[in-house]
Amino acid sequence: MSNIKNAQVTIFSNLKDIASPHVISLEKALERIESGVSMEKVRKVRQAKDKKEKTEAKANLPCIMFSGVFDTPLKNKHGNTTYREKDCLTKHNGIVVLDYDNVPPETIMEELCADNYVLAAWVSPSGNGVKALVRIEDVDRHEAHYNAVIAHFSRYGEVDKSNRNVNRITYESWDAEIHINWESWIFSNVLEEEKKKIENSVGGLITTYHYDKVKVPVAMIRNSKTGERNNTLVKAATLAGGYIKSGYVPREIFESILQVEYQQVNPDESLDDTVRAIHNGIEHGLTMPIYDFEREEKIAIEKYGENPYAFLEDKDKEGLRLYKWYLGDRAETWSTGWKDLDNFMPWKHPQLHVHVGHDNVGKTFTSAYFMVQAAVMHGWHGVVLAIENQTWAMIRDMMSFAAGKRVMDMTKREFVFYKDFITSYFDFVAPDSYTVQEIMDMFDGVIAKKSIRNILIDPYNSLARTGNSAYAHDVDAGAKLLLYTRSREVNIWLNVHTTSYARRSTHEDGEYAGLVKMPNKGDVEMGSVWQNKADYFTVGHRYIKHESPRIRSTTLLSVEKVKDRETGGSIHPYDENFAMRLESGTFVNQEGERAFKPLALPNKKEA
Repeated sequence: MSNIKNAQVTIFSNLKDIASPHVISLEKALERIESGVSMEKVRKVRQAKDKKEKTEAKANLPCIMFSGVFDTPLKNKHGNTTYREKDCLTKHNGIVVLDYDNVPPETIMEELCADNYVLAAWVSPSGNGVKALVRIEDVDRHEAHYNAVIAHFSRYGEVDKSNRNVNRITYESWDAEIHINWESWIFSNVLEEEKKKIENSVGGLITTYHYDKVKVPVAMIRNSKTGERNNTLVKAATLAGGYIKSGYVPREIFESILQVEYQQVNPDESLDDTVRAIHNGIEHGLTMPIYDFEREEKIAIEKYGENPYAFLEDKDKEGLRLYKWYLGDRAETWSTGWKDLDNFMPWKHPQLHVHVGHDNVGKTFTSAYFMVQAAVMHGWHGVVLAIENQTWAMIRDMMSFAAGKRVMDMTKREFVFYKDFITSYFDFVAPDSYTVQEIMDMFDGVIAKKSIRNILIDPYNSLARTGNSAYAHDVDAGAKLLLYTRSREVNIWLNVHTTSYARRSTHEDGEYAGLVKMPNKGDVEMGSVWQNKADYFTVGHRYIKHESPRIRSTTLLSVEKVKDRETGGSIHPYDENFAMRLESGTFVNQEGERAFKPLALPNKKEA
């Protein structure tokens, strides 16, 4: 995992101190709790005779804001400078706080210490509660993550929901037996709250309803073109039917709005024809299966949205990004664990990574390894679609990568721990015949429930084709997948097969005489499509029929394309590559070095 010890938190001297923030490391903040920097003040809280005395004693304790750096000054409602508002947050560190009040600390602590998601847990200043820290995947979804965190941790007791606020303070405590797990897992689940209904009035027709559900059908009508307006009206009414079925807006109100909007863009259309088209569309929407409706809704929102000029980039925003890049604020890259490989293929985000290789050379194995490497080193969650492989076998291999040993060599405790890690960090799509659009819809379903960084599609060639032209299909698929990485902020690792000609091309002489050659980027099926679309284009190869066991177990990885070299990465020179060898269930480089330290089991708590 990334070095969470160095994550920065903000501390204030006491409750009234709102203007003197001090930034310290998380490690230092937890050391203060363990060593008892505020021991005497905490004792006064725990020895208080009544609620008033306890409240006054707590106000003298240092206050920590565990979610990050709060160093942007603002004026509060009294005109005083403060650093304690949520908008004072400069950098979120990916940590949220749990608070259990009025519970026996021993019981809750025992449960929390056994939960792999708990980064730290300690007895609260009052002595009759527990505080805990949990890491989250996406700092931009703080509240959605927190909702899911509450749902998970409520099994141990009632959680104080007020800590969902990113600027919530935590009084510094003292607990010499504080539980700290620097290898804690990162929580990826999210739980979005249903938006509340709002009051709106349009021509006296509308009272209380989900106004946002009206926007897209109206935008569809307003942006319809001559010759397509009637068809668009039916589609808009179909969308309205789905919303009516879900109870968002009364039917008579939606019908009236669509009639008025359509008459404005097409005044020559008879009212009877308009009413009939709206009726037919709504009836269709009322009976449409939920999966089909969600797909149509997604298409409509992406095409029309709320802003008819949404297709134009914000020049000020993009100009600012360029200027920040010019000043040295570059996109972050993440290590693969091997410095020699980082020079050519550091992790970036988001990226479309196309990887090509012959049959049976370990494309799936290699890509699954890098998925696990990113999970262990960087805490990235992922989704795996491996159509030609059994899911249980994928989990087995990924467990081996995380543990640095074969599953058959694990103890029962190790087996359970590494299985739980893989199934917690990765979701697996059941192998079946899917189109590109169908898998993107499925990925959206996962992303709605948890924060995802990596997606593995293996192999692309097993996806169902649409249309009569293979080339047109691949061009369309490549464009969709590339745009998907940008719009959803995810990486897609796409494994692709080679051409039959490349699979017949062998070395004529030398050590590898008669063995199939390592392919190049031109040897992929529909090669030009993927060469153009990919951010990274890599080639993998193993000489699986070589007489040497060492060579047979060595995967050669060549980086053939890096779309943006300014942000890191480079193309391998001709006839050079990175070699990674399979050893004891995981990969090592030519020097026998592993990319990452095997994920460690938590210390077993003594009885």
